[in-house]
Amino acid sequence: KDSYTTSASAMLCAGRHEDASAIVLEALRSDHDSAYMVVALQGPNFRLYDAPDFLPGLRTLLDTDPVVKAEFLRVGRFVPEEFAYLPR
Repeated sequence: KDSYTTSASAMLCAGRHEDASAIVLEALRSDHDSAYMVVALQGPNFRLYDAPDFLPGLRTLLDTDPVVKAEFLRVGRFVPEEFAYLPR
């Protein structure tokens, strides 16, 4: 619970997609943590820091789990590519 994004990514690394989905759903349903998870579920060009991410992309859960996608769309939106951070 200290880091939903790290925990969910670790579950993806271990091939435990259902556990990753459960963690993402818990975060999206949290009044305190949903905004952080919405950012984590954005596309690969949406990075706040100029460093590559070596963990599996949580965004893949939006394509594979309709419940996660529905909850994401309930609390957030996709950032259009033209507003995404692009490295110089």
